[in-house]
Amino acid sequence: MEGCFGRKAREATAADMDADRISSLPEEVKHHILSLIPNIKEVVKISSLSKSWLRTWRSFQITDFDQHLILPDESSDRFIRFVDNYLMRSRDEMPRFRLSARATTEMAPHVDRWLGISLDYHVKELSVNIFKVRQIPGKFLYSIPTRFYRPSS
Repeated sequence: MEGCFGRKAREATAADMDADRISSLPEEVKHHILSLIPNIKEVVKISSLSKSWLRTWRSFQITDFDQHLILPDESSDRFIRFVDNYLMRSRDEMPRFRLSARATTEMAPHVDRWLGISLDYHVKELSVNIFKVRQIPGKFLYSIPTRFYRPSS
């Protein structure tokens, strides 16, 4: 009986060591791993693995915001707060900014601000998808701010 518990303890220790090896990778490598994950919801799940991955996620600068994937049944207000909170912690650069959001009149000024932030952080890859939901009557036209049409210096 005692030998069984000893083997389980050794197996758990080996698994912990493997986890520590991954957690002890350099930040750049962990950022690269996170960049390969298709959506931010999955990245957030990975950040809950350990304190090391949480720190990595907090310093991660690739941003993919898909309202349908992140908060599919929630109001635009929660999505706006989610994106705002994430972008507030951004630092020097942003390799990728992807946004997919429902078209509402309240969303337009936030999209403008988020696009401005992405420019300020020297975004290299930009993708914006504003989609109309059937329940919203009338037309919703969104124009990309002219700041995006000017060459960067």
